Amino acid sequence: GELDQARTRFESAQAQLRAAAKKLESARRQLSYTRLQSPMQCAVAATYVTANENVNPGAPVAEITCGEQFEVEIAVPELLIAGFQQGDSAVVRFDALPGEQFPGKVTEVGVAATNVSTTFPVTVRLLRDDPRLRGGMAAEVTIELDAAGTERLVLPPVAVGEDRLGRYVYVLDSRHSGAVLVRRRAVEVGAL
Repeated sequence: GELDQARTRFESAQAQLRAAAKKLESARRQLSYTRLQSPMQCAVAATYVTANENVNPGAPVAEITCGEQFEVEIAVPELLIAGFQQGDSAVVRFDALPGEQFPGKVTEVGVAATNVSTTFPVTVRLLRDDPRLRGGMAAEVTIELDAAGTERLVLPPVAVGEDRLGRYVYVLDSRHSGAVLVRRRAVEVGAL
């Protein structure tokens, strides 16, 4: 009887030890979740929580900016997206740096429309860095699309009128001694 009781107490103690080891392992794992590490040298752009605050899984904690080359994301209407491809050259201007131009290249062309109407995201990476640039600055991006050797203008459909004489647009003409004239011009409409 005493041997069986001693064996039972020993097995119970071993089970308690295993349970305590699992709790310790779980506590160490939880402790490792309290430290956030960046994969590279980055700058913290914004923080959304304070020290010692409990955070729900998946909730954003901070926003960081990484890398040496800035990227600009633009929204391209579906009418034009077919003309964009990776490697296209671009020129980027920033409102905060008037008169300066930054060369860029298209690095990503979205394959699905964004929530904003029917536009597609296109990412342009700047080819040179400038310490004056900051994330979130307003930018203007110029990209020349290949028109396959044809002369064409891309207009929103609402800009083209139609009556018994055919399709037309209105063009502003400012060549007349400072005055601006509005002229009707007949147009041939291509693909919608």
